[in-house]
Amino acid sequence: MNKVVILNSPCLPKKSYHCGNAVSQIISEIIFSFFSKFDNTSEFYYVNDSWNLHGLPFEKMYCDQYGIIGNYKEIKEFAEKHIQYAKEEKRFFSAIKQDSYAINHSDTDADFVSYTVELFQYLYKGNYIKKNAEDYFLDLSIVSTNKKINNIDNINIFPSHHAKTITNDSSMIHNNYALTKNRVFSPRIKIGNTTCVINPIFQSFIYPLYISKKYNIDYPVFAQISSSGHGMLKWHYLRNIISHLLSQNIPYRNLILHGNILGNDGKRMSKYSNNIIQPSDLHKILPDKRFIRHVLIKSISDNDLPLQTQVSFSEFNKIKNKLNLLQQTNFSVDNGVILSTFINEIKNSLKFFKIKKSFDLLYLLIRKVELRSIHTGMTKNETELKKICEIFYGNKE
Repeated sequence: MNKVVILNSPCLPKKSYHCGNAVSQIISEIIFSFFSKFDNTSEFYYVNDSWNLHGLPFEKMYCDQYGIIGNYKEIKEFAEKHIQYAKEEKRFFSAIKQDSYAINHSDTDADFVSYTVELFQYLYKGNYIKKNAEDYFLDLSIVSTNKKINNIDNINIFPSHHAKTITNDSSMIHNNYALTKNRVFSPRIKIGNTTCVINPIFQSFIYPLYISKKYNIDYPVFAQISSSGHGMLKWHYLRNIISHLLSQNIPYRNLILHGNILGNDGKRMSKYSNNIIQPSDLHKILPDKRFIRHVLIKSISDNDLPLQTQVSFSEFNKIKNKLNLLQQTNFSVDNGVILSTFINEIKNSLKFFKIKKSFDLLYLLIRKVELRSIHTGMTKNETELKKICEIFYGNKE
């Protein structure tokens, strides 16, 4: 049986997880839950926690707080404390439990740092990395002459209109891409008599290779989930190039992209823009954690969308009222062929990563099933429906 892994995008927990981060996480959780439950051809693993701690943001945060520039060890300890803030936010929506199929990863892990240095040296010796007055950079003029790299056509990209940009549109990179930076808190490498600091972005390029090697999982990985902002499209293009140079392979079979989640000011939700909405903010008005997942799933789109908190709050109250009425009546949700057809439609949609298709009824239906099963037990179709609902909402708390 094949061993495959599903990656959620590495998160930079500057202070906490926000709802834009949560959408990528939830999509990856749904994909993992579905395929691990209904696909018997592979053994599915999931990167449950993936933390991007290296780089300039934490250097600045440390300096702002203490008024001095910290050393590597001091900034590493400082950065890792911020993981706890992010984990507190994740608990408001995450439905994946720690088990033998969950993988945790941090780019400050000693093994990963060593692996980063090793692969950087490999590219340098292969003459793919050059030096200008300030930095070592990926020489894209060499890469652009390699047709095998430019014609990457084996990645299933959703939505498909991003495919050309990610696989062969070198026009989005106008300059050679710097792989070293002037940093305190980043992996160091010695080239000749020069010691330089590796750009932490290089680590994110090789992260799928590292996960596959460390856990003996098939490469390319099964799926990667990501936002579709211009910066991320450029990042995926460069990751494809790096993956080919190092492994003669694409990094993932399936790349699932979604639009950015917008803050209340109409701009992309970002810690830097100070416009974030956190899952804990939603929890103050929506006390049902599974419904917070419902709200976030409704924000999944190919386009950039605002988080429609007020609309969702109104919908939550309507569903609550319906449930109160249902508790006073006897009913059956198993309508024979109709329910069976509905279940198959959901399964077929999820096979092609259509997360939102037909999901709106699921919250109400699963609550119906739970209410009915208290008195009469569940039919076969209702049991199947419950399994699918748990893919979206997790187990009842």
